[in-house]
Order: sequence, then structure tokens, then C-alpha cells
Amino acid sequence: MLTGWTVFYALFAIVVLSALTAGLKGGPRRAVAIGWIGAAFLMPYWLQIGMGSLLIDIRSGAVIAVLLLMVISPVPGTFRLTLADALIAGIVLAQVVSQYEAGAFRPLTLPEICRKWVGPYLMGRTLLSSTEDIRRNISGIARIIAVLSVFAIGECFIQINFLNTALGRTFGLLEAGEGYRWGLKRAHVTFDHPIFFGMALVLLLPWAIEAARLSRAGEGPRWWRWLPLAMAGALFATVSRGPQIAGIATTGIYLFFRVPKLRIPFLVLAIGGGVVVTTFKDELVELLAVVAGEKSADTEVRIILIEGEEVEYTGTNHRVLLFKVYDDAMSKAGLFGFGTELKGVEVEEHLAQRFSSIDCHYLLFYLQHGKFAILAFLILTVSIILNLARIAFRRDLTQAALAAGLCGALLSVAVLLMSVWFSPDFAGIWLFSAGLAGRLHLLTIETHSKDMNTLLPSNAGADSVRAKYAPASPLRAAHAPVRPIQSDEVVLAHGGTPSRVVNE
Repeated sequence: MLTGWTVFYALFAIVVLSALTAGLKGGPRRAVAIGWIGAAFLMPYWLQIGMGSLLIDIRSGAVIAVLLLMVISPVPGTFRLTLADALIAGIVLAQVVSQYEAGAFRPLTLPEICRKWVGPYLMGRTLLSSTEDIRRNISGIARIIAVLSVFAIGECFIQINFLNTALGRTFGLLEAGEGYRWGLKRAHVTFDHPIFFGMALVLLLPWAIEAARLSRAGEGPRWWRWLPLAMAGALFATVSRGPQIAGIATTGIYLFFRVPKLRIPFLVLAIGGGVVVTTFKDELVELLAVVAGEKSADTEVRIILIEGEEVEYTGTNHRVLLFKVYDDAMSKAGLFGFGTELKGVEVEEHLAQRFSSIDCHYLLFYLQHGKFAILAFLILTVSIILNLARIAFRRDLTQAALAAGLCGALLSVAVLLMSVWFSPDFAGIWLFSAGLAGRLHLLTIETHSKDMNTLLPSNAGADSVRAKYAPASPLRAAHAPVRPIQSDEVVLAHGGTPSRVVNE
């Protein structure tokens, strides 16, 4: 049985060589498409090696290869700075300061932060050189979707993850109760947890929808039309409520942009849903717990004490209770938090073990890195979603359909981060999608500039300035009627009488 370092180095070398080979033929963008995307979805994320505070995963091989190729052949447009780029830099800076103030800054701390945040984002910013690259990349991504879907559905019903079994990998709680629901095994394929795999599938869903759209338009194989259905099967196989709801929401948001007559009904539905969630929050949490099998007539009710108050505990309302448990720590987090290790965070002793898992990205990130980091992340999220929405509304653009799907996926996952931490295995794909959103935004600006240039002559800028300040033409008085000039007439200045021109 192959395990450990041998497997890691073998797969790492395959990814590096694949990325370099593709990149030497097609440039860094092709290396991202072949190397990074393939590694992100098909290679086990848990295969890592540590060097102090730096972790190297298999995706890192693709990032290293792409960076080397960029040195040899720089990619035009990649380094045109945007607001999102500045916010990513701000998040990195906040984490550096946070770790320093917590006394946890080490020589490899900055490379580790960049590995998790900058590397995936840069891959997304690099992928597309033009809107035509969307069509070129879908072919490979469609195959990845097909493989993941078959793997996930098989794992769910056969109840064996053949990859993990072959490599001798076990997952503790996932091998027992937590890894099973409704009598099914919760598929997680190459990811660390079914929820993380489900989040990655949601972020991949826009590509499946776009492939199906191209197929219906005669621009792709017929089997692409089945990819959204295959993704639905894979999401079901995770048996994770959050990703399943997020997949439905992503599809709904896509249809909101692509089918104008659905917009008002969808808005009414969204507003009504928001009112229901706000009004019946406790009842909905109770319902989700029942659906998950956490509450039934045979289940013993668990009561715990939080600040002297008795509250009912389930895995579902764990996320809600977190804010109550960590209320005091939140008030002390300040600008830069307690650091990644949460040194100095104190909770009631009898709650420490049960609530050591902080399944809420916004709460955890706030405690770790403070107000500065969480504000930068929120602004980043809002800015990329708004940019994608602007593109999606312009249905005449080639990139509008993909932008509509990405807008839905990034928004849905951002909401879902209330119930899950930002695990690097799917966080890298979220950041990749955020970088891709930034690139789509720049391509839209470039497309607009090209359209303007086609409407004007090449020296339009200079001509427009001259036209603005030049004196009026002497061939027409200000009060002269506007009509076409005949080929054998000339109009005299100052309103003179037209005279015939004799053609020799």
C-alpha cells in the first residue's frame, strides 16, 4: 500500500510537470487550466508536508510552476491592480500583524499566508486572456465535473472511498456517525469533509451550467447538457444541507440574470424567504436538526449551561450558540484579534471542548485576526459580487452567463460561511473564483474600450479635441437650413445663393 511521502512527491511531480508542459506550449494561463484546476479538484488535499509554519500541498506545485512560467513569459493584464487585489493585500497584512502581536510570527508565516490567500487568487486572475478562453477551458473542466460526479455518487451508495482506502487514509468521525446520514455515506472524494466538498461543487456549478448552455447552442458535445444534473447528483451525495441549499440558490440567481421575466417573482420570493427566516429562525433551526436526524422521538435531548442559562444543544444549533459562548472574546478581539492559534481566548471550562470547533468563518476570522481583517474580507466579498452582477446584467456579453453563475455561487457560499469555517481545501477554490471574477471585470472594461475604439477613428481623441475648439466651418452659416448637399451644388458662406458647378 502506497502511503505518505512517496505518494505526495509522486503526485506533486505529476502536477508540476503537467503545468510546465502545458505552460511551455500555451503559456501560464494554460498551466493554470491544466495544473492548478486539475490539482484543486482531483488531488487529495490532505496530502501535505510541513516545513515549520509552512504547509505545502499538491496545488502548490502548480502555483510554483505558473510563477516560473510568468517570469519567462509575463502575462499581460494579470498585474493591472484592482480594488479586490488591494483588499487581498490588506487581508494578508492584517494576518501578519495579528500573528506578530500574538507572538506567533515565524520566518515562514508570510509564505504560509500567501500560499493560502494569494496563490489561489492569482491563479484565478491569470486564467483568462480573453472571453474566448472561457470556451477553451470548459472542455477540461467538464471532464473534471463528470469524474467528480461519478466518484461522489459511487462513494455515497457503495459507501467506500476507493482513493482513501488505497492510500490508507482514515478520517476519524467520518468513518462512524458523522460521516453517514439518511443511511448514506456522505461523499467527500478528495476533500477533507463532505461540507467542504459540497462547497467546492457549488463553486464549480457555474461551469457546468455554462457547458450545458454552450451544448444547447451547438458549441459543445451533447453530453455537456447533463452536467448540471450530474452536479445535482454529486451535491445530493454529500448529504450536506448547506451545500444543497446553496446549489439551489446558485441556480436561482443564475436564472434571475438570464431570464428577465423571472426577476420580479424571484425578488418577491427572496424577500419573502428573508422575512420567514428572520421571523421563524428558531423553528427553522429545529426543522434542520430534525431533517439531519439529530432530533427524533428516540433521541435524548441534550441540555447544556451557557452563562448559567440552560439551552438545548444539537449539532445544528451549535453554530448559533457559538456567538453566545464567544461573546466575551469577541469584545476583546480588537483590530487584529488573537492570532491563528487563538491564544488568550477563554470560554467556560465545561464548554471548551464542545465548542472548540468554531463552525462560522466570520466569527473565527474575527477572533483570529480582528476587525481589520474581517472588514477587508466583507468588502472583498461585496465588491466581487457587485462586479459580477454588473456583468451578468449585460446579457449581450460573452462572459455574462458565466458571471451570472459565479455571482450566485460566490454569494451563496458567502452566506453559507455563517455555518462553516473557511477550510483551505475549498477556500482556495473560493479565492480562485474571486480572482476569476476580477479578471472578468477587467475583460469587460477592455471589451468596452475596444467597442469605443471601433466607433471612432484611430486618432479620434485628437480629432475630438480639435473639433471642440476649432472655428465653425465657413461653408455654412449658423442659421442655414440643414439638408444634404447635392453633388453639383456648392453652398456659399454667409447664406449666399447656391450656384451650379459645371462638371468638366
